Amino acid sequence: ASNPTWLPSLQSLATLFLLASSIPKCVFLRHVIGGQDSLNLLLRLGVVYVFDITKELNEDFIRNGGFEGDTEWIVPLVHLFPLEVPPLPQLIDNNNTNGTKMKKRQNLVFMTDLHPNALQMTSIPTTTVMPLNATKSTIESETEGAVMYIGPDSMALVHHLHASFAEYVQSASHNTPREPMKILDVCTGSGVQALSLMAMCDLLNWQSDGGSESRGTSIGPNAMAVALDVNDRALRFTNFNALLNGFSLLSDSNGGTRGTIATIKADLLSGKVLSEHDPELTIVD
Repeated sequence: ASNPTWLPSLQSLATLFLLASSIPKCVFLRHVIGGQDSLNLLLRLGVVYVFDITKELNEDFIRNGGFEGDTEWIVPLVHLFPLEVPPLPQLIDNNNTNGTKMKKRQNLVFMTDLHPNALQMTSIPTTTVMPLNATKSTIESETEGAVMYIGPDSMALVHHLHASFAEYVQSASHNTPREPMKILDVCTGSGVQALSLMAMCDLLNWQSDGGSESRGTSIGPNAMAVALDVNDRALRFTNFNALLNGFSLLSDSNGGTRGTIATIKADLLSGKVLSEHDPELTIVD
């Protein structure tokens, strides 16, 4: 059977955002659905940029035919990071011999900026064209800070939360049945900690309702998280990752059943909220 027409588009996007590899611009335009419109969208979102090899090569070298091929390449600024939240170990039902109860898990996907060693930059351009004679002030006004990558420290904290989460909920000060979990994520970055914890709330409810002897281990649905960061790009990533994984934004009037997250731009060093938060937000009041 012939390959589906969308497969080359998927392969190109997977090369960019899963393998974190560049592809020639001509390949992108030829294979990705939407062509130039899709490229314009990715540029506007700040997740790729176009690199012109001729700006880095000696002009005589190019003029004498020393370089062949497409001179413009699409370079990813971000990548997709898959994360699996396993079943909570404290809620294993020893009487459940078939083990079906413990097979429930949460599969999450996060978009965040690449490691600075891969980006070779700590600032992300907010414009698709930067003048060659741009001044320092121009460069600073046309860039924003890169969002912290998901590394070993981030994963270690997720694993620590996972290992102790059910026991924490069962503790004496947190055993009120059906009380929604409230989460505060400081310096949220891409939102990995807040969203992972909200996924654990889902697992806790599912496993408890599936036969746990202690109803006190079950918390109310619709966990509420507040994510703080001083970086606008980080807050956009958090909002995007929340929607990508089926969570709701506080500003979304339709709401949802998996939990809700609110993002606030705040400078913790000065103790100031730098952007107005939703008037419905009372969790930090």
